[in-house]
Amino acid sequence: MHSKISISTPLERAKTSMNVMLWLQDNERSQAWLARQIGISPEHLNRIIKGHVPLHEDIENKLMEIIGK
Repeated sequence: MHSKISISTPLERAKTSMNVMLWLQDNERSQAWLARQIGISPEHLNRIIKGHVPLHEDIENKLMEIIGK
């Protein structure tokens, strides 16, 4: 079970998505690699990045630990 949904504005979610995509490109990593590090499916990460599903706080924390933003 996921923790609570992170409260963020659409602008903050877009910024997080852009940071993730830029980090992946700069570090020559795939969404599949990042999803494995976080412990979610690549499909779920892709839906998060596209804004189709909410970003839960636990996943957001793991993302920030990895990409450092």
